[in-house]
Amino acid sequence: MSSVAHTLFVPSFNNILFATDFSQCSQMAFPYLRAIAEGYGSKIHMVHVLPPEPTLQVPLDTIPELVVDRSAALFAMEAMLGRKPFGRSAFTTTVKRGQLWQVLSQQIVEKQIDLIVLGTHGRHGLKKFVLGSVSEQVFRLARCPVLTVGPHAMDEKVATANFATILFATDFSYGSQRALSYASSLARCNKSHLILLHAVSASMGIVPSNFFLVGPAAVDESTELIAATLASERQRLTELIFFGVDGGVES
Repeated sequence: MSSVAHTLFVPSFNNILFATDFSQCSQMAFPYLRAIAEGYGSKIHMVHVLPPEPTLQVPLDTIPELVVDRSAALFAMEAMLGRKPFGRSAFTTTVKRGQLWQVLSQQIVEKQIDLIVLGTHGRHGLKKFVLGSVSEQVFRLARCPVLTVGPHAMDEKVATANFATILFATDFSYGSQRALSYASSLARCNKSHLILLHAVSASMGIVPSNFFLVGPAAVDESTELIAATLASERQRLTELIFFGVDGGVES
């Protein structure tokens, strides 16, 4: 019986939320954002979140620093849009003050967001991303897919050539199978070469340092075990292909 227990859905990206802090790292996402939006006919909703207003003991009608803060954000937004980063895609812009996730979650509901796109600084590697960055907060809390683009990923060719090759790494978990729907959809939309990858633990192929003490039969048995494991994992990849992807298995 196949290990795949659910049906692939066909995702659509009608509305994409692009959260920006106007940094260079944030702008790295533009080519990928534009390519996806044009491929799916998406509408882009660009959002910048200002820090929440400070709590004051003596209320003031307007805090001058907040006015400057907002004016600077609006100026940066206009400057960014002046470079026409979204190509032919329709878009909206929002500058709003508040807690980051509160503002973004409101936008997700109001704009019926299907995909969130973020640029990431990547200064501290994967550990920083996983353990507490702004991107991690959005990634962990959002109920829709999140695309993060690192600081070294910018490629203007994507805007014209789209995604020539997509690598889908899987551990065969339920979450991994859900991600396959999006990888498959992107591949079909862009006529991409989709490669499915599953890594088998390297320790299985390591010969012990005292291998000379191991009898020939045991060595043969170990070799057979490795071969059987690889064959089993290739079969699981094949099941995924028949489940929702057209193509062959690369190993």
